[in-house]
Amino acid sequence: MTHTPRVLTEPHLVRAIAKAYRGKGRPVVVVPVWSQWHAGHAAVLDAARRVTGGVVVVAHDGEVPPDLSADFVVPLAAAPQQRLVPSPELLAQRLATRGEDALLARLFATAAQVSATDMFLGDKDYPLLVALQGCLRGFGLETRVHTVPTVRMPDGVAVSNRNAGLSPAGRDAAVVVAAIMTAAHSVAERGPAAVKDTVHGLLADNGLEALYVDVTAPDYSPIPGHGPEGPEGREGTDGEAPQEGRLSVGLIDPASGTLISDTVALQFVAASSPAGELAPGITVEDVKAHTGCDIKVAPGVA
Repeated sequence: MTHTPRVLTEPHLVRAIAKAYRGKGRPVVVVPVWSQWHAGHAAVLDAARRVTGGVVVVAHDGEVPPDLSADFVVPLAAAPQQRLVPSPELLAQRLATRGEDALLARLFATAAQVSATDMFLGDKDYPLLVALQGCLRGFGLETRVHTVPTVRMPDGVAVSNRNAGLSPAGRDAAVVVAAIMTAAHSVAERGPAAVKDTVHGLLADNGLEALYVDVTAPDYSPIPGHGPEGPEGREGTDGEAPQEGRLSVGLIDPASGTLISDTVALQFVAASSPAGELAPGITVEDVKAHTGCDIKVAPGVA
């Protein structure tokens, strides 16, 4: 059931109302929307509404439907003056490559302004949400960032405003990238190197060249045991526990200059690690314990 949410435009009023709800012990759940509303945003909002007792706030920087299943609508905050530098270094590089440095700062400022307990983002923006969680933790904010599975069209392409602006050739390339996300699962047991080789090979077979192909742990760090000194290209062995990883691929549509990007979770066969390193079979909870990242799949979302 939808209703007309209350629209707030004055930052001091936003802060006061959020503080009042927090004082009552109610979660303040934020759904950021920095572009035209689409089905992916609707899925994120639906997941956010499942937080028990939550006050749902849509923070926008564009047009949103007038009737939303949200309590408040507020503007996405302006970026703070100081530069937010996430770690590890590869993650910072990817944010710059994707042109999301300023957006990261705005999301951080929004979470701080509304005293958010939770913020929900689509899985397609995975590098951004990992960086955001790291920045929030680094500045002592307790906001938890949740990821919601990507909404896809029948051909597998992620629903996004970027993809809506692709040229015909770019659209074809996005279909190839989406298919590669599926193909990567079939070779994941052979290790990250095999995944990267497969991705580059499939792109080349379709006349495409990647801007980046990253195979990392969930916090965008190297996968333990799969570095230069580890068994990166080895075959899987029965009975070994899986390791969680992420595949992120990006390329540029030459006709429109638009970034085509996608990401998917993979399960690798765990490689042995020397004593003192993270244990084989690393999970999201392990990442949380060792790095402070709190990346979760929203409860009840398939």
